[in-house]
This record gives sequence, C-alpha cells and structure tokens, in this order.
Amino acid sequence: MLWIVAQIGDFQSDRSEIVSQRTQAGVPTVPRKVKLTNLSWSELRVTWNDPDNFYGPRRSYVIDLYTSTNSDAVQNGTEVAQNSTEYRFSGLEPATSYTVEVRANNGRNTGPPGNATARTNDGYPSSPTSINRREEDTHCDISWSSPAATRGDIIGYKVHLQGAYVGKNGQTQRGEYSVKSTTSTSIRLMKSTKTEILDLLPNSVYTINVTGFTYTGEGDFSQTVNCTVPPGKPSKPESPVPPSDPKDVSTTFPLQVKPATDRNGPIGCYHIVVVKSSIPVNLPYPEMLQPYKTVEEAEDSGDGNIAYIAMALTPDTVGDSTTVTVGDGTVTSCKPQQGGRKRRALTSDDVYNQEYTNSPLEPDSSYTASVRAYGPNDGTQPYFSASQYMDPVSTDANRDGSVIPSHTFLAGMIGLGVVSALLLIALVVSVAVNVVLKRRLANSKSKHEANGTTVQNDAFDDTYYTDTRTNRAADDGTYCDVINDDNTKRRGTNQDGEYDMPDVGGEEGAYQTLDPRTLEEGNNAYQKLAKNRVLKHPYQ
Repeated sequence: MLWIVAQIGDFQSDRSEIVSQRTQAGVPTVPRKVKLTNLSWSELRVTWNDPDNFYGPRRSYVIDLYTSTNSDAVQNGTEVAQNSTEYRFSGLEPATSYTVEVRANNGRNTGPPGNATARTNDGYPSSPTSINRREEDTHCDISWSSPAATRGDIIGYKVHLQGAYVGKNGQTQRGEYSVKSTTSTSIRLMKSTKTEILDLLPNSVYTINVTGFTYTGEGDFSQTVNCTVPPGKPSKPESPVPPSDPKDVSTTFPLQVKPATDRNGPIGCYHIVVVKSSIPVNLPYPEMLQPYKTVEEAEDSGDGNIAYIAMALTPDTVGDSTTVTVGDGTVTSCKPQQGGRKRRALTSDDVYNQEYTNSPLEPDSSYTASVRAYGPNDGTQPYFSASQYMDPVSTDANRDGSVIPSHTFLAGMIGLGVVSALLLIALVVSVAVNVVLKRRLANSKSKHEANGTTVQNDAFDDTYYTDTRTNRAADDGTYCDVINDDNTKRRGTNQDGEYDMPDVGGEEGAYQTLDPRTLEEGNNAYQKLAKNRVLKHPYQ
C-alpha cells in the first residue's frame, strides 16, 4: 500500500488516498524430498513435498522423465494439480534406469527442479535364438544364443525335455517331463544305455526347447529340436508276492509275478532268482547279486547266500500277472520256438536259451526271490533290471506240510520266546525257593540236632529220616526229622552237611553201620509217625 503527506516545518498535512500495488510473482523454490520408487519392471512412482515458497500463487507442478543413460526424454512437461504430491509412470522398459525432475509453478514462473533416479525391475526375456542340436549315439548336444531382448540380467537357462514313446499297442504315449538348468548356452544330454539310466530315458523321442530367465522369471520358449534314444535298460519289475496263506508242501511255495512296463523298451525274458539265506537283510542290492544257473552250483560255490535262477519266463507267459510255484521241479526257458532264428552270442544263451530247473526247496529254511527283466535278445551282453527282494518265506514241515510265511513264522517265534521266558522265570523262582528252604532246614538242624544217623525206610516214599536225641521235657526225646534227599540220592556222605564218615570198609559214599539200639528207636519213631500220617519237623 502507498499514500502521500505534505510537511512544512512542524506541520504535516493529511494523508492522500491510499494506493495499493502488487509486485510481480517471483521464482518458486525447489520441491522438497523428491523420491522415485520402483513398482515393477514397467512402473515407477515419484513423490515430493511442497517447496518452501512459491513466491506467487500456488498453481501446479511440472514433471519430466528421461532415461538416465542417454537422457532420452520419456515424458516431458507433465503438469500435476497443485494439491498433488505424487505421480505414477507406466509402460516403461524393464531393467532401465530413469531420472525424474519435479518443478513448482506459480503461474508466472517455474522453479528449479528437484530430481531422483530409480531403475525398473528385470522383465521376462524374449526367446533364445539359433537353437541347434547335434546328435551322437551316446548323447545329444544342444546349443543356442542369448535372447534378442534380455530385459534384465540373464541368470541362466532352462532346458525343457518332453519324452514320448511307443507302447505295446503301437500308440505314442506321452512320457516324462523334466527341466534342467544351466548358466551356459549349451548342454550335453546323455542317453541312457543298456546298463544305466541317464539324462534321457531309453525308447524315447524327446522334444527339447530352451528358455532364459531373470530375477523376475522365465521368458519365451525357443524353437523345438528332437533327440531320439533307442530301447535300453528295462523298467524295474514289481517285487514278487508270496500268498499270505500258502497251502503247498514244505519244498514249494506259490509266487505271483507281475510284468515290467514297456516304457524303456520291450521285454525279452524274465528270470526268477531264488536266494536261500539265513540272514536276508545282508543280501547285496538285487542287481548286484550273482546267481548261479543251478542250485547245485550255488551250493558248491561256498557263498554265504545260495542264489540261483529257478525259472525263465517269456513275456507271454507272464502276461498281466501269473502265479508260479517255486520248487515244483519244472524246467523252463525263454528260448524261441522250434524253427526260430538261433542266436549265436554265448552270453545271450545263458539268458534266452538256457533251461533252468525249478529245484525243490529245503524244509526249515529261509528263502527270498527277485524278478529280473531282460531286454530283447540282440546278441550282445544281456541287460536287465531287477525288482526288490520279496519278504522272506520260511519253509517248515507243519502237520499239513505247508510253508510258513516269514510274518507267520516270526509271530510263532515271538510267542515261543514269550512262553520260554515265562518258563525260565518260573524255574529261577523255583530254584530260589528251594535254596531258601534248604538254608532254613540246615539252620533248624544245626540248632535242634545233637546226634543223628540217617536211615532209609522204603515203606514210606523212599524218604530218608534222621533220629535225633534231644532233651525236651514234653516228649520222650525221640524225634524223626525228614530230610528229603531224593534229588541227590547221596547215601551216608555229607548228607545236608551232617555226616562225613567212612563206612566200616573205609569207603566214602556207602551206608554207615548203625547201632542196633539207634535203629530200633528209629523204627519205633517211624511206626508212630506212620500211624498219624504226620511228619514232625524240628522247625515246626
């Protein structure tokens, strides 16, 4: 505001009319606490506080966004309302660094910027390029190039494997799916062999493609290549199953055999390997077991485990499932029908052309079995997979002559053990009681017997008696003490610690010569006791 007054000496006039005039707007100060935050691989958010002074009316904010690396403008002159203090950017490039500038505007002037920098997250890469396959008999080499758009840092690659195989019905079956990771742009996939399962399963055609991945996730799939694996090591058969309640004689037992799947290729022959072992838990891994062609060879080998091939069964014989009798004496073979092409390889003859005798089992023995599935006979070293061992079976000649399964045999042994333990406890208690009674008897005799001679009277249970001279006022001084020495049958020598005297011939262990008076008194005492049928002991 402005007014004017006149002044002469000490005199001053009244004020003029008041005149108001506003200065022009200045330049706002810098917005405070500008911050740029990463929301995703394509979004950022900027926030800020008001400047200290707008130096004019508060109108709006002006925001600019550009790339930090080359300062390319992404968004210029974006105006935000005066009451807003944040703004969100979208549609940005992944893994890119951006810088934002925020300025305050008062309608006349725009102030200096407050700025901040942030980087968007990694995105999903595009597909790897130039995928290539080089196939050998033992492996497939797969290689590729990095994605054209990495959209971040490539951490590694994932190789996707989808198998397929032709089943028994001639139809293509979808097989296993697996993923392998690598940080390289190439990988070697090993084909399974006739003896070992490796990266790629036998009897398969694999479709293979590759993806790259960042911290955010996997990108697009590459083009597809194929890799073929011939038939190889057969699938593992199921363990054979003995019936829970067999009814056969003790030298045989029935066994259920199920086929292996044809996933890894067709099956040429099955072998039933029987093992006689007193400790089945110590058997080697089924595929490491070395069976003999006959039980006689196995017994003569001196091995702790008698392992032999009991039967050879063709896939047609096994079918979906079959039950065979182990130990029934039959002769089996997988050799082809008469007129078929003869195989020349010696090692193959052992598997496909050899005849095997299903020898009877021995009673009171423990047996287990494993099934081996062999691939087709191609004239080379036979290849197979083996099932796990079945639960052991104990043969035993029962009243009905049946085989006892291991669990039944074990239960019987447990019951027998319990009964034996109870009998042992009873025996220990009985011995302890006898010891206590003998000690009490010995103590009583040492207190009450003065002079005594052992006599035998066969008229009363072949029991030995001792007549004893005592000085009791209530009786005639003659008592008959029962010393039951039936267990030891010692006669005259150290009986219960009382005597150690030779007989008249000087030989220990014979009857001692009795004084007639003593014998008469003893007989009188016995007659008295026999009438009352009561034996009176000194400690009673």
